[in-house]
Amino acid sequence: MATTTFMILLMSLFYIIAVMALAIRALLKKIDWIPIMAASLFLTPVGGYIYYTRCKKPKTIKLKRYYCRRCNIDFTEPIRFCIYCEKEGIQIPLKPHIIHSL
Repeated sequence: MATTTFMILLMSLFYIIAVMALAIRALLKKIDWIPIMAASLFLTPVGGYIYYTRCKKPKTIKLKRYYCRRCNIDFTEPIRFCIYCEKEGIQIPLKPHIIHSL
């Protein structure tokens, strides 16, 4: 009797760990983890894994921005100096920064 209870607890623990592992993998892949966790919980982790492999990673867009560190404004156009700081007589050189967006 005690060994059956122990086996049930051990299998339940393994099941929960498998569900959580799939949810964490979905988070790292940057896809919606709630449906994968629900599918893993209700349809077994095999069903959740099938759903996980069919989900595609969202495409990211790389945007080039030019950021002024003095006035905290970013520009989309390639300019050498911040136009707002230049009006005050200060020339702050703008360097391009790459921003990854979904």
